[in-house]
Amino acid sequence: MFHYKVVHIKESESFNRAVKTLTNKLELFMSEAVIPLITIFFKFDSAEEYHSKKSSIEKQILKANKDGFVLVFPVQSLIDEVLVGEFFYMDEGWDKQEACLNNFVSYKKNKALTYFYISQNISADEAFNDLDALFRDYALSHTQVIRQWNYIERILDEEEDGQNYQKFNNVRSEIYSDDFQFGYPSATGIGQQCGGVLLAGFGLLDDQLEVKSVRSAVQADAHQYSVQVLVGKDRDELRSPKFERGKILIGSDKAMFFVSGTASIENQQTVYENNPEKQLFKTIENIKILTERAEEMLKWEADMNCMQLRCYVRPGCNVHGLEEVLFNNFQCMPVIVVADICRNDLFVEIECIYKFYRSNGS
Repeated sequence: MFHYKVVHIKESESFNRAVKTLTNKLELFMSEAVIPLITIFFKFDSAEEYHSKKSSIEKQILKANKDGFVLVFPVQSLIDEVLVGEFFYMDEGWDKQEACLNNFVSYKKNKALTYFYISQNISADEAFNDLDALFRDYALSHTQVIRQWNYIERILDEEEDGQNYQKFNNVRSEIYSDDFQFGYPSATGIGQQCGGVLLAGFGLLDDQLEVKSVRSAVQADAHQYSVQVLVGKDRDELRSPKFERGKILIGSDKAMFFVSGTASIENQQTVYENNPEKQLFKTIENIKILTERAEEMLKWEADMNCMQLRCYVRPGCNVHGLEEVLFNNFQCMPVIVVADICRNDLFVEIECIYKFYRSNGS
């Protein structure tokens, strides 16, 4: 199974000191665990500041990258923190098979194979073609992907050839034309300020784990959306977003549940269009309903905890007490970033990862 550790560095530290603190924590943590994926967020006000700070972080972080890990820098500014590092780490006993710095890394344990990847290009076509070539090189399949993050520059902008998010979904549908035995990946499709299209995620081959898609009782499957909620003039060319509401990996005594990017949507329609606070609570309700469904799919009684929580807030949107509301509902410190959501009428989107443990006596 996998785990998450999140390092939050608040406003009290300068940026340079925050980078040093994060690097020290990473080096200490790497002496105790296998870390294949790191996602880093920081606060910035312009593209120039983003690139300058990213360069400073890379110089320090990559010094610690002796074994190779995938390093992801979404172009999304933090609201109340200087720097955040999300470390995806793994149990002991995984042997590294292949590594191509900041592009692909894989690990093997018994019959299980886990791999992590990143692909960044100007357009969705280029990013998916790059990812497709990467998978072919390593004899992998998109059907093995469990969780994917899709960061899309100016996601809501409409150009002559269509809206950026819709163009992304059209391309994704072409690539995801294979038979997905266990359903599509859990995924987030979210805006970023610049940088084109950035894809990051991981896949899994493990016959000892049961992989299931989790469907919502109140939201339609996103991959079944009708053209009514898609954006574009040529309705015959429009394709739905290919992801599941959630994905669960079930072992003998523990399970891991990946909740896709979730918003204030009922069936396939946005609700509470002009009310950010009501959208927040509706989103939390949707996640709780989905998590209850995931727990029902286990064959044993379980305790659970939320180990990763990310909240995306539309630029200019102010939700009173957001961090407190999130912590009180998930018992997990959230990472809150500024990002356009995939619909013009959405203010908030939330994703998370839950760990289920077999209860004593079950």
